[in-house]
Amino acid sequence: MPEYLSPGVYIEEVNTGARPIEGVGTAMAAFVGFAPAGPANTPILITNWGQYVDTFGSLEEGGRRNPHIPGAYMSHSVYGYFLNGGGRCYVARVVPANKGAKDGDGKAVATPLPGRSAKGIAALSVTPKSTPSSDIQIEVSGPTGEDPAEGTFTLKIKMGDTEETFDNVSLARKGAKNVVETVNQSSRLVTITEIPGAGSLAERTPALGNYSIKAPDKAAANLPALKSTHFVGDVSDRSG
Repeated sequence: MPEYLSPGVYIEEVNTGARPIEGVGTAMAAFVGFAPAGPANTPILITNWGQYVDTFGSLEEGGRRNPHIPGAYMSHSVYGYFLNGGGRCYVARVVPANKGAKDGDGKAVATPLPGRSAKGIAALSVTPKSTPSSDIQIEVSGPTGEDPAEGTFTLKIKMGDTEETFDNVSLARKGAKNVVETVNQSSRLVTITEIPGAGSLAERTPALGNYSIKAPDKAAANLPALKSTHFVGDVSDRSG
């Protein structure tokens, strides 16, 4: 035992034996289904109901986003998951690729550009301004010039003979050209939307690489659209 000879603060270590290893949550849910808007056929990490609404809800009059589709139940499932204590999940919005997929507003499907973090969370989504006549190629490369600002990158977009280059753009709101504002004001091919998400600017900056937006398959233009009712079975037929 230590001797406390004068007033003050003392530290005394007490041996209590081996400490048990505390368990950590490992639950991770995944939802695959129909949503009115948002990235298609790509799993997106969602950590709360508000983020789901912002990512997959369709914009209505008045600026409100509606996450629901009549006859589809993925939005209700995700809401119930978070309501009952769920912490995080991956959500994949199903869209038929061979139709030059459209969202709930009739617009072409957005292609997500993943961020540079190890989690691979999508940072930006790119949507054609009209139905593309051929595949749209997207290249994310490093910044140009001497001493570029931190977090900047170069975005090249090409469809056929039309090519657009946006040098030294960034997700930052100050100190650099914002990529969303710059592309949406100047591009004739695409529009860009920033996907809400947690993380630093460096983590959300798009990963370097090549991406593409597929043009609709003309041979499959007359195929029936994929509907939620196609997955509703019949008890007597044992389908669904």
